[in-house]
Amino acid sequence: MTGPSTTNAGLASSGAGASPRRSRRALRFGLEPTGDGAYRIAAVQIRRGHVSAYEFATLVEGDSEKELRRLGYKRGLPAVLTLPRHDAILKWLRLPSNDAKQIAQMVRFEVRALAPWPEHETVFGYHVVSTDPAGYASLVFVIMRTDTVKQHIDALRALGVYPTRVEITTFSLGRLLDGLNDDERPAIARAAGGAFEYTRYWAGHPMFSRGAAGDDAAALVRDSLTLDERRHGRDQACTLLVLADSGDAHAALGGEAELRTIALADFRSPVLNGVAGITPEAAGCIGAALGADHGAHSEDLLSERDQRRLKLRRVFTEAAQVAALGVICAALLYFLSLTFIRQEQRFAQKARADIDALGENVGELKQKSEQIRRLRAEIDTVSAPLEVVLELYARTPSTVGINFLHYDGARPLVLAGEAPSFDVVNQFLSELNSSPQFDQVKLAHVSRTLQGQSDLVEFRMTLLVRGAAR
Repeated sequence: MTGPSTTNAGLASSGAGASPRRSRRALRFGLEPTGDGAYRIAAVQIRRGHVSAYEFATLVEGDSEKELRRLGYKRGLPAVLTLPRHDAILKWLRLPSNDAKQIAQMVRFEVRALAPWPEHETVFGYHVVSTDPAGYASLVFVIMRTDTVKQHIDALRALGVYPTRVEITTFSLGRLLDGLNDDERPAIARAAGGAFEYTRYWAGHPMFSRGAAGDDAAALVRDSLTLDERRHGRDQACTLLVLADSGDAHAALGGEAELRTIALADFRSPVLNGVAGITPEAAGCIGAALGADHGAHSEDLLSERDQRRLKLRRVFTEAAQVAALGVICAALLYFLSLTFIRQEQRFAQKARADIDALGENVGELKQKSEQIRRLRAEIDTVSAPLEVVLELYARTPSTVGINFLHYDGARPLVLAGEAPSFDVVNQFLSELNSSPQFDQVKLAHVSRTLQGQSDLVEFRMTLLVRGAAR
């Protein structure tokens, strides 16, 4: 079990009621009880560590679903619950170790000594403020009763909100002071919802804090200032940020404090980017939302059971995302495979059709060859020219068309035709040169011509027939 964050973050607000275009990834939610069973909620849009816009609402039973839908809340989004200072016990400890594991063990022993409740009824958190060369660590230690936290968690779940982190207002409000000069040791006095809180900060960490439930803000701030002066001395240069939900409470706080006071409406710290409009009621929620992404695991006041539940939910969510990605990849792979198989099937069908067509041509050629063989047997007088024609026919590639042939037995044989390319013409020339019946095969003419949509090569050849008259 761990406690609240003290890490500060930047803030800039467009004012309450703004309705910016939101990305759920940039949304952070802060929640705070009002004291009468309702809860304040702020939807904060954070960019580069600063708030670019926020919306504020109050959740009450029976009307929370509509408000959550308007704010863009969805279970699993970062939502920080900040609880009143007077519900917790704050201690400042100095432990003789800088080791994180040893500090965690020592803190458990401190819980047994400092908590007024049994250990199993206590939640706690701690934040390491600083370490020194002597090997000591200074901590801010927070103790709260388990039932107090559980009561708020159950109430928020009934309203449809599932907090991912729990802290106290001391740390939430402190983020509004980020960027101020640490030498000023700024302080915050707050009176809202029948509760009072006074906290002095140094280097972003609370150095003195006091909270109580009650309506006499003037008496409470007077007592707190007295205690603060006894422990740390009165610092007239301190800037006191006054947060009050009524004019009377604001006047009481400012009148009792012998310090330089300033109202939230006039507050111009770097974290607010000089933008006014943040109300005292929304301040705690906005500060809590700013801490949604900050702080170590040891600083969360959620119970160990709730923390384990959140971890399991994150694991299941990530597993579901991975599974969804796997299904998408499998579907994409199936689609690509199916497309490839169909394409290959089309290629195979085309190849089969070409083979069938070639088979028909081969059959026709066989028939013609058989007819020519029979004709040669019947006509001996023309056997020599016929052999020449057969040899020429056998050496002619299937893609070559012969459209002129002249041979009288006395002069060289002359033939002309068309081919799809020069390579086919050269192949034909090589085939004729390799024939035992032909000699001195020469290419007399070759040129490329366009016929219709086809690009053809016209050629003319001369050759001698071996054994013929010269």
